[in-house]
Amino acid sequence: MKYFMRVTIILTSLLLASTSMAQDAAKEPEQKPAGEETFPVAKEPAKGPYVKSTFGAWEIRCIKLESGENCSLYQLIKDDSGNPTAEISIVALPEGQEAKAGVTFVSPLATLLTRGIAYSIDSDRARRYNFNWCDRGGCVARFGFSAEEIDFMKNGKVGTFTIVALAAPENPLALKLPLDGFTDAWTALSEN
Repeated sequence: MKYFMRVTIILTSLLLASTSMAQDAAKEPEQKPAGEETFPVAKEPAKGPYVKSTFGAWEIRCIKLESGENCSLYQLIKDDSGNPTAEISIVALPEGQEAKAGVTFVSPLATLLTRGIAYSIDSDRARRYNFNWCDRGGCVARFGFSAEEIDFMKNGKVGTFTIVALAAPENPLALKLPLDGFTDAWTALSEN
């Protein structure tokens, strides 16, 4: 009998709780889905991307919009065996910003994120950057380059991105970023 009473009390409590929650939900004002604010949708249809021009190892890739075009510098980064391994895109930022350029670096999914990225030009000291997120396309790091860093790239011969594979944390992977054509590409991008 005691068992039957306990079950009856629990079922009654659950029924009352669900009725109460339904009434509270009816009182709350309608809210926009979180996705509308978090991931805004472009108001103009985009066409592209397409390669507008090439400068040495760099491409200027653009997306056509009704109001013009949105362009960035792009390079597919290969490992020592010539396998595509990562990619970088760089956009010119408006004047008055702390950073002169916005950088998006994408590495393979099997990257050890906690080690971040080290980036150096020629024999200059390495700067460290963190990854922001991973999706089906890879692991993404977004950061800025100062005017000084852009000048280093203009005057440098090769940049090196160092990442660490999850399967081999003791063997960091140094990916070479050829800088030939960067000065002309940056000038063309900045004038766009």
